Amino acid sequence: MSGEQFLEKYQNRNWIELMNNKEVRKFILSYPNERSKFTISSTIYSFVRKMRETEPDFNISKLLNMDSIDAEETIWSVCMSYIEGNKHRIAGMIKAYVKSLYDNVHKKRRDNERILWDKSKQVPKVKSRETEVPTHEQIYRLVDSTTHLRIQSIFLLSYSSGLKGEGIINLKVKHLRKALEDREKLRQEFKTEMNKVKDPKAKRDLEKLIDNVPLIIKIDARIYPKRFKGSNLADWYRCIISKDAEELLMKYYNKDRASAESEEPLFVTKDNNKFTQIHLSMILKYNIKKYTKSNNGELKNTQPSLLRRSFYNRLISTGMKDIYREYLMGHSLEVKGHYFSWEQQRKDILLAYLKANFNRISNGVTREISSLKMNGISKDKKIQQLEEKLRYFESEQFSKDIINKIKIEGFEISEPSKIPKKVLTKMIKIGDAEAWKKLSKEGYNLVSSNDEYFVMQKEEE
Repeated sequence: MSGEQFLEKYQNRNWIELMNNKEVRKFILSYPNERSKFTISSTIYSFVRKMRETEPDFNISKLLNMDSIDAEETIWSVCMSYIEGNKHRIAGMIKAYVKSLYDNVHKKRRDNERILWDKSKQVPKVKSRETEVPTHEQIYRLVDSTTHLRIQSIFLLSYSSGLKGEGIINLKVKHLRKALEDREKLRQEFKTEMNKVKDPKAKRDLEKLIDNVPLIIKIDARIYPKRFKGSNLADWYRCIISKDAEELLMKYYNKDRASAESEEPLFVTKDNNKFTQIHLSMILKYNIKKYTKSNNGELKNTQPSLLRRSFYNRLISTGMKDIYREYLMGHSLEVKGHYFSWEQQRKDILLAYLKANFNRISNGVTREISSLKMNGISKDKKIQQLEEKLRYFESEQFSKDIINKIKIEGFEISEPSKIPKKVLTKMIKIGDAEAWKKLSKEGYNLVSSNDEYFVMQKEEE
């Protein structure tokens, strides 16, 4: 992004006034990265804004005209005010960036003054807060907490594929369309292969893949510029998208991007502009913060980048091989890369990914309906029956029927002497850890569940 494009894009920001000073403008625009320009501009303006609390007419030119000793004291006084407010990160950034601006300007002047910080002027190092990596269930509650289809799609896409923010904003409409085409080709390849396979296990694996081939997007240097810098392996990395993420993605696509040109971004802002990493991060942080407020502080220490960690953790928890996991994360395989081939190992990778199951935990009916629809099978009556069954499973009546059935039938125990006189039954929401812990201590055992509730029982003493 050129300097003029940067200034035009952020012309409504408060810190744009800094650009009235030619030396400041040149310093900030000398940074090639948009994020660096944005961060440094914001930091310097935070310094100016704090100074104006005591000197309303203060501007950055006044600092640059001071000698190095006065400049040091002025910058440090602002740092101290932020430190006293427990804003150590801002204090550290002001100390670094405002000094860098001052030194950069003065090295071109005859006096060549520079700020030499006294050793006593140190910003305290505060231990960074522990991060909270969202669980599978929390991810879906986070998705459900927002009604914006675009944000839901991004959350679930990042979680189920491990894509970074950079990868998400660089996805184009053509990448999704190509993935849909390639999926059908891959399904046909598996069908052809299955006709030649005799081993029962290999045949079952292929049948599973044919019914559940996920979307696969090829990741190259145009999507991850930094990842493939100087590399000739620009087409080796692929990301896999879960069924649930695909369903949301296709709803978003059909609603907002179906008529878009192939080279246009897949995800756009409400003004139909391409996302920047800063803008995307701000929107996702806002939605996480909103979720935290309505869920008693849950995910308070979560950042959008941790969705990728959740993806990684789930791959580990299901025993996926290291080399497959590193490949799906987009990490460099280094020496191991010489023993890896997507074409030869794609079946094993896809099976391991399906085992991880990044979809919403369900009773299987949802998956069966999706399978029938995805394969274009004309079984309207069957789909209708399954949908009615699903609605029943999701209703409160299902839980009540289960409880009543258990109350009436009791347990299948061969010795009559062990048949309980009375069975106590409790129903708790899935994910209610406190209730689970309490009932377990009281001797309750899990006897059944649906998508929303656990049913727990114990014999009455």
